[in-house]
Amino acid sequence: MNHPEDLESMKNVFEKLVDEKVVIMEFHHSYCYACQKVNPHFLKMSSQYGKEAAFYRVEIGDVTECIDHFDVSQVPTFIAFYKNKEIRRYVGQAKPSLEEFVKQSLETKKKEEEAENPPDRQIGEAGQTKEQDGTALQVQEAGK
Repeated sequence: MNHPEDLESMKNVFEKLVDEKVVIMEFHHSYCYACQKVNPHFLKMSSQYGKEAAFYRVEIGDVTECIDHFDVSQVPTFIAFYKNKEIRRYVGQAKPSLEEFVKQSLETKKKEEEAENPPDRQIGEAGQTKEQDGTALQVQEAGK
């Protein structure tokens, strides 16, 4: 779990990770009871999903320029980024909703990767379509 100290260090996070992983940032304030309440769950999810996503906590009292830059109006606010763009946002402290937010963010990444890299298909003999992994799908001609 990382804690960026300023807007510039946050930009460095994106340059390093944004093409590889989903980056999930929690914007919180040390005086916020809801933030304190959700923190253990957020830390647990960072351990559980840490191979698939990078988790960061941002103390808005220390990094005030991030409030406007990321349009944070309430805390806790969770924002998921992938490929240098925001893909999902969640405001609140409900543990089930927060976990669903993380899962949906990872699913969004998966769908974008699949759309960018569709499986290679080649037409083989006797009307078969050969997939990249060697499996074959039987294709019938129309009207037969």
